[in-house]
Amino acid sequence: MTAAFTKLRAAKIPVTTSCALTGISRATHYRHVNPKGRVHGPWLPRKPPHPDCPRWHGSTNPPTSHNQPRRHNLSHLT
Repeated sequence: MTAAFTKLRAAKIPVTTSCALTGISRATHYRHVNPKGRVHGPWLPRKPPHPDCPRWHGSTNPPTSHNQPRRHNLSHLT
C-alpha cells in the first residue's frame, strides 16, 4: 500500500474514499488486510435424508419394489 493511503486511513477517512483518492482497488486493500482469505477445505458431510421423505431409499423400500411397475409396463410394450 502507499504512504498516502496509510495517512488517509490514519486520519479516519473511509476506505472507499481513501481508495478512490489514491487509485487503489478496494479489493486490493481488503486482500492486504486479510492475506489468508477465505479458508477453503473439504465440503461438510451431507445429512442422511429423513425416513419420512418420499425419496428415501432405506431398507424398508428396496429398489426392487420400484422396478415392478416398470417391468409391468415394459411387458405391455413388447
